[in-house]
Amino acid sequence: MIKNHEQSNSGTVYFLLLAFLAISMVTPTRADEGMWPMDRVPRHYLQEQYGFTPDDAWIEHIQKSCIRFAGSGSASFVSPGGLVMTNHHVGSGAIRSVSSAEHDYIKDGFLAASAAEEIKCPNLQAEVLMAIRDVTDETNAAVSEGMPPETARRARTQRMDELAVAWGEERGLHAETVILFGGARRYVYLYKQYDDVRLVMAPEAGIAFLGGDNANFEYPRYNLDVSFFRVYENDQPLKVEHYLRWSSEGAGEGDLVLMAGHPYRTQRLATVDHLRFVRDIEIPCKLAAYNLREVSLLQFMARGSEQRRVGSGPLLRIQNGRKAYDGRLAGLYDIETIEDKLESQERMKAFVRKNPDLQSTYGAPWRDVAGVLGDAASYWFTYYLLEQMRQPFGDLFDVTKKLVRLETERTLPDIDRLPEYRKSEWDSLSREIASSAPLNLELEQVRLRDGLLTLARVLTGDNSVTAAALLGGKAPDVRAAEIMARTKLADPQFRLSLIGKGRPGLMMANDPLIKLVIRLDKSARAARKQYEDKFEARLQDAYSRIANIAFEAEADGVYPDATGTLRLSIGTVASYEEGSTSIPAMTTLGGAYQSSEHHASIEAWNLPERWVRAEEKIDKSVPFNFASTNDIIGGNSGSPAFNRQGEVVGIVFDGNIHGLVWDYQFTQQLGRAVSVDARGIIEALREVYDADRLVSELLATQN
Repeated sequence: MIKNHEQSNSGTVYFLLLAFLAISMVTPTRADEGMWPMDRVPRHYLQEQYGFTPDDAWIEHIQKSCIRFAGSGSASFVSPGGLVMTNHHVGSGAIRSVSSAEHDYIKDGFLAASAAEEIKCPNLQAEVLMAIRDVTDETNAAVSEGMPPETARRARTQRMDELAVAWGEERGLHAETVILFGGARRYVYLYKQYDDVRLVMAPEAGIAFLGGDNANFEYPRYNLDVSFFRVYENDQPLKVEHYLRWSSEGAGEGDLVLMAGHPYRTQRLATVDHLRFVRDIEIPCKLAAYNLREVSLLQFMARGSEQRRVGSGPLLRIQNGRKAYDGRLAGLYDIETIEDKLESQERMKAFVRKNPDLQSTYGAPWRDVAGVLGDAASYWFTYYLLEQMRQPFGDLFDVTKKLVRLETERTLPDIDRLPEYRKSEWDSLSREIASSAPLNLELEQVRLRDGLLTLARVLTGDNSVTAAALLGGKAPDVRAAEIMARTKLADPQFRLSLIGKGRPGLMMANDPLIKLVIRLDKSARAARKQYEDKFEARLQDAYSRIANIAFEAEADGVYPDATGTLRLSIGTVASYEEGSTSIPAMTTLGGAYQSSEHHASIEAWNLPERWVRAEEKIDKSVPFNFASTNDIIGGNSGSPAFNRQGEVVGIVFDGNIHGLVWDYQFTQQLGRAVSVDARGIIEALREVYDADRLVSELLATQN
């Protein structure tokens, strides 16, 4: 199966070349900066800095031990029996999908006492990267001299897809096309996919997210943000060759820590003009959407206990996103961020001026980026709202949109289909469309109303006709209630019955939600085409030229921006100074009790009852969370933290507030990754949860 990975998992497509934040154009990346693909691990740097040179076998072992939970985050195998470790917040959607009003595993936690009690999670898919192939030369050969950027992009995409289909079918694996370095390098990644993933253990949300939203992106922290799943194949626990053993020693301050996960997206060397576009156009648009949805969800959750339960997960995701974008925006308003970028950009331009051949070959890509961005403000928000914004109208609307597009795209030649609807994706799409994951229709109605209200407020000009037609002359809340009362799409069997019936079959269903989606789809497709041709293709062309200029300066010292693909990051456990305050590298389990007592009047700081009862049993000196200088970003959540022997010393779950600017610029003066310590995990499993079966499985892997 093919998945086009020009887009990050968040859906935003910015072909930003690479992180090249060197002191000068010809020096290596500074400190421990870098999100390194597994075929580009900086062995020389590791040897020079840490006396450690990973060989090919070590790299393969790490690559095949690490997992991507599709659409969720990172994870890793931690036993030969297919046991998987990830964050609680990464697994929360799956945990919530097997919960109910009677069994709220988010609130109360879950532990399978035996294999028979492990619960299958709908829609949770584990992906393991098996192979990487560079197809740059083969795809570039498809482009003729003088082709317009949008035509060249289509030619390269078609050739990449052809290569991916052939290689994927040959190996019997899922093929994903990956564009790195702003389009200067192109790859096919092959994944082994597993659809049977079962919940083994999850702590209470109260300890996984102790302190709630106020503690998010802060440090010190006291969170057991971890959960365990198991991958099954043919209804049996998967037997795996590659998994990460559990460290018996853990890590101390100053120790080398490595992390391998799937960071979604960075914009490390966006031009100065592009950063201003992000600051002035992109982030304000996104924050406006987050703020509306947050207020609406809080109002919904105030209706009762069940509304509070089903709304808590979406609220957490929205608050996390809102706070992250607030931090990024603050970083872009910091004049030093822009000045640093401007200085770096001017050095790159000076490098080109000193090399006339480069100037002749690559032109003036910075000027070209500015030209693209100058036109984009007129259409970017319409595209974001209609096509790129994640689930603006709710989960049921989203799955209906996939159904409508699948049935529409079936009528086209495969190469002309939208990449995510090509034939190789049909099985996966069908599973998503017919998923039995529970939907709360009251919440879906609220989200549909919010989406319609946003359309009515924002769409102007030609698109105002679309907004008026969608509302049908009615207020958004009335229109949403009417649609939800009449639609039959909440029934997964009804959705399943429509797959393969084509567009005529959808129309014959006479369902109001299908009609709404079809009416909106025309405008959404038009906005997408405009974006891809005028923005995406032209930026890709300009940034690929900037990337090639950087390669001319120092090919081995650069790494690509994050794209949701597997990356290795390097760091050390490290304290830091914040003003006159010394921030410790590590916290302890005892600190969780002290912090809870200190914030006793705040509900989010209340420890779960099970933790209160276990207080006398716990060794409060055991490390709980730690800070490190590893280069991470959104999507790294759930990444294992391990030592040079490949042994688990923790699991990353957050970064501090100073690390939010890492989207655009890495600095380890104050920015830190934050992880749960492996020793704290074992102590909690043993003394709080009596999870002897799980502890035995983990510790059996120790050397």
